[in-house]
Amino acid sequence: MLKSDFIKKLVENFKKSLEEILSFIEEKNYPKALEGIDDTFSNLFRLNSMFFNSMTEENLIEILKAGGELEKDKAIIVSKLLQEKAHILELQGDLTESFYIYLKALNLYIEAFLCDREAELTYLLDEIPTVIDKLSNYELPANSKKRLVDYYKEIGDFASGEDMLYELLDENSDDLSYINLGINYYNDLLRMNDETLEKGNLPREEITDALNALKKKLN
Repeated sequence: MLKSDFIKKLVENFKKSLEEILSFIEEKNYPKALEGIDDTFSNLFRLNSMFFNSMTEENLIEILKAGGELEKDKAIIVSKLLQEKAHILELQGDLTESFYIYLKALNLYIEAFLCDREAELTYLLDEIPTVIDKLSNYELPANSKKRLVDYYKEIGDFASGEDMLYELLDENSDDLSYINLGINYYNDLLRMNDETLEKGNLPREEITDALNALKKKLN
C-alpha cells in the first residue's frame, strides 16, 4: 500500500511538471523547459538529468528494476522526460545529442511496453511510434533493433519486425545468436492464426520459407 501511494504521488507530481514543461516548449522558452526537466528529474529521483544522460540504457533499466522487474511508471517518466529533452535539442539544432537521447528514450519506452506490470502512465507508451519516426533516418545499434523486433511482434506489425530482423542478420550474418533470434521469431509467428498473420503483413508461406532458410544456416 505504501509503495502504491508513493507511485501515485510520483505520477501526480510528474503530470504537473510535464504540463509546465510542455507549456514552456509551446512558448519556445527552451531554457525554462530544460530547467523544468532538470528540476523534475531532481525532485522525483533526487538525480539531475545529466545522470540519466550519462548512463547507458542498459544501466538505466537495471536501476529502474525492483525485485528483478522493471518499475514501469518510473521507466515511462524517465522516457518521457528524455524524449522532451531530445525534442528541445532537436529544435535548437543539436541533432547529434538529440539522437542519443531519443535513442535512450526509445529503449526505455520499449522495455516499459514489454513489461507486464500495471502502470498509471501506460497511455504515454503511445509515444513510441513518434520516437521511432524521429530516429528513422539514423542507423540504430543492434540492441535497439532487437527491442524493435520484440515491439513490432507485440503490436502485430510482423513485417516491420522482419525488416529489423533482416537488418540484424545482414550486419551479423555469421552470428548464431541472431540466427536463433530469427528462428524464434518465426516459430512464434507460426503459432498464430492465418488472419492475424495477414493483418501483420506477413503470410504463413513467407514465414515458413524464411524459417527454413535460417535453419539451413545452422547446418
